[in-house]
Amino acid sequence: MKLLIVYSLAFMSTLSMACTDFSGDYQTAEQTYYSITQKQCESMDVIDQAGTNKMIFDGVERLIYDYDLIVEGQLIAHIQVFLNSKMESEKWIYNEKDVYVYPNGKTETEIKWAEVSLNEESNLLTVLHKADGSTETFVDIRSK
Repeated sequence: MKLLIVYSLAFMSTLSMACTDFSGDYQTAEQTYYSITQKQCESMDVIDQAGTNKMIFDGVERLIYDYDLIVEGQLIAHIQVFLNSKMESEKWIYNEKDVYVYPNGKTETEIKWAEVSLNEESNLLTVLHKADGSTETFVDIRSK
């Protein structure tokens, strides 16, 4: 009987640690492509034409992009994108903070969060929640 209880507890703890595997290749509505390689419920690498970003599912905020936006030789803004990620069962939840620093010294910060899951066709469904309470939904098509 004790052995049965131990196996049951081990099985239940495994279930509580289970999370959706988002690994695969995807295409956005804008016809851009990216890949996700996930390491269980610990982290994922998102690979696109700009490079690789590691998302660690520990809720710690990290700088993932840091670049100058230049149009026709003019600096428009310096942009930093911070992200913290966590896995909640079947969803990947992330909080994003975008910081824009303009040449005149003015700074703007945009904060949003998203819930990412797989829909019935195994495509990536993202519901983006903006600071004003509005939402946007994106579906990225899984190719493999």
